[in-house]
Amino acid sequence: MLRRRTATRLAFGALIVLVSGTAWFRAPQRASSATLPTGFYLDVGGSSSLGYEPTGQLTKDGALLDKPSNNGYANVVVRLEASKIDLTLTKMGCPGETVVTLLGLKDHCYKLPTTQMSRAQNFLNAHHDDTGVVSIDIGFNDVQPCIETAQVEVGCVDEAKELVNADLPKVVAKLKSAAGPNVHFVGMEYPDPFLARFLLSSDERSYATQTLNVITELNQELTTVYRKAGVAVADVPAAFLNSDSTSTRISGGEIVPRNVDQVCAYTFMCRAYPWGPDDHPNDIGYVAIAKEIVRVLPSSW
Repeated sequence: MLRRRTATRLAFGALIVLVSGTAWFRAPQRASSATLPTGFYLDVGGSSSLGYEPTGQLTKDGALLDKPSNNGYANVVVRLEASKIDLTLTKMGCPGETVVTLLGLKDHCYKLPTTQMSRAQNFLNAHHDDTGVVSIDIGFNDVQPCIETAQVEVGCVDEAKELVNADLPKVVAKLKSAAGPNVHFVGMEYPDPFLARFLLSSDERSYATQTLNVITELNQELTTVYRKAGVAVADVPAAFLNSDSTSTRISGGEIVPRNVDQVCAYTFMCRAYPWGPDDHPNDIGYVAIAKEIVRVLPSSW
């Protein structure tokens, strides 16, 4: 995910989220490498595919400094699958990548004619006969600029969704055409990190509802494209309780919807500056995403 910063900073004093440490799950005991099948895991997408997290440091202009980590969902998937298959992870993500830039029309991470897509295709061609996993983490950055503003920009959202509908099938087709018969594709749906603005004020609650509607519609369109192409879908919104608006009491006694509480627990959106607000998942959020990916992978290799 690309985090574009607006002039107004979110400030949440009511909720403290513990995100230090990385021991959020116990990885399955690894079998002897001599008995395990081997394969690759190719992770394609934006900054969240690289495990981006804030560092607590700032850029020269005072913005939050985010960097890739080894705690991302792809790293966790490799660990979770370690008892069944020895996956070699390759990340090719580009922060801010959209369906348009992934197709190579613009790509600030690579120098044309090389793009993330061309690298991914070359990789898949080279591993055509191998067993593998490809996750496609694209679409969120297309709508993000339309919903991180003071008000949801409806025209911008409509244009972004049109681009997703037009270009995501091309993305999937290019990747699948380069892949061999033993490659398992997984498409990603998204949670709504901007639900956290519910905590700002009563006026912001309407905004949170609007952004959730946008992300829900985006996910429906992503899922339609993926399923039509025979690609499994990771139900990440379910892990983040996107649709659960039942009330829960948080630290400090405030009553909020469960999906708001979950976003605060699984991302940096409710962290104080200079750790947040930042829409990237934290360590436990990346674990939750990884489990949804594993859920649609083969039970045995």
